[in-house]
Amino acid sequence: MDNYEMISTREAAERLGVSRQRVDQLIALGAIEAIKIPIPGSKRHHVHIDAASVEERRKAAKAQRVGKSAAPKPITKRTAKPAADRVVVADPPPKRKRRRRARTAPAGYLTCVQVGKRLNVNPGTVRSWIDHGFLPGFKWTDESHRQYGQAEITIVKASDLDGFTPPTRADWARLRREQALKRAAKAPAAQPSESTRRGFWARLLGRS
Repeated sequence: MDNYEMISTREAAERLGVSRQRVDQLIALGAIEAIKIPIPGSKRHHVHIDAASVEERRKAAKAQRVGKSAAPKPITKRTAKPAADRVVVADPPPKRKRRRRARTAPAGYLTCVQVGKRLNVNPGTVRSWIDHGFLPGFKWTDESHRQYGQAEITIVKASDLDGFTPPTRADWARLRREQALKRAAKAPAAQPSESTRRGFWARLLGRS
């Protein structure tokens, strides 16, 4: 092997594109030729690898990679999946929207929704007017609405909308003042404390 070109483990690893540990494994398996020269006075040794065997190993590995990429992978019993194991993902069925039956009022009356459409306001605003007495309303029970869990609905007489004017800020302010006066009238009168009564009698009798 004296006439051969010898390279180190690092150079062999760079030519093969592998790590040094992989080069040591190839040497142990006999895939590439190498000689070990012991270092005097040490248990370690230098490894000299035949460059020709490294080049042959590189070409063989390249040909093996090209052959694997070019040849189609055969389908065997081990690789082929049976039809029962194949999972077919289908789109979920569309959800059916539950259509609620439109609430209807008896003849001559309107629901809050119908009143809101006429006056161009929210149905909640119509209910607030009814609750605070600005618009007369009634509670009406329809048997067909029991299936929706709401048997009682609020209706308004259609004739009450003739000449109806929505409440203004002044009307709401007057309503709040009236409610405050009612609460004050219902509240019990405040009783004077013991010190206040003593001070009153002391001033009345001329005592300090």
